[in-house]
Amino acid sequence: MKNILSKVVPDTIDVNSGLISLVKQNEMEALKNSEKFLNWAKKISRMDIVIKEITVLKVHMFGSQLGFAHINVDATTNDGKFIPGITFIRGDSVFMLSILEEEETGIEWYVLTYQPRIAVGSYIFEIPAGMIDDDSGEVSSVALKELIEEVGSELQPMKSDLKLLDSGTATTPGALDETGKIFVFKKVLPAKTIASINNKRSGLDDEDITVKLVKKEDFLSTVQSMPAKVAFLLYHQ
Repeated sequence: MKNILSKVVPDTIDVNSGLISLVKQNEMEALKNSEKFLNWAKKISRMDIVIKEITVLKVHMFGSQLGFAHINVDATTNDGKFIPGITFIRGDSVFMLSILEEEETGIEWYVLTYQPRIAVGSYIFEIPAGMIDDDSGEVSSVALKELIEEVGSELQPMKSDLKLLDSGTATTPGALDETGKIFVFKKVLPAKTIASINNKRSGLDDEDITVKLVKKEDFLSTVQSMPAKVAFLLYHQ
């Protein structure tokens, strides 16, 4: 682990006066002290490969903490074959397959979020989800917080409403360090309360989320994110 951290260097540019770092010192310190980066470094230190250098290309801060980091790992197999090393460090996430049951009828509704995703160039339907930051605390607490933020306090979510379906599967292993922890959230509520959630605008100030409720038979044809489909199929396998 210490050997890995000693190979972490900022990207630089060569000017007349010498090399200038393109990453600020406080950003490098935040990176090396970040739990998400240290977790990744611990994993890669166990790989049977040759790592020459880890170049930090860009750091995005969330206040005083590391948000994201764009890095390039100069690595080869033991027999010298190049390994692509461009990596986006963002840490792990939680995904919640959320099912609301009408207490009067027993009819079940699946909760989706509809929001703009620049990376895929469109608005898409997903399930409630969120990042696990360094100060997030217990994973189930993150899941509950995200449900309230993205869907609403009407859910009155409690830890007893959550069941862990998957403790961590890589979401995009060719580019991200992220593993997704999938929960199922089930709640029985009055039909009137459930109806009030459908088409509701939600999210934090920097989010544009609309909540949409769909029936089980419409779920797979509506959602457009892989974690959502995996969560559904895991639950119904």
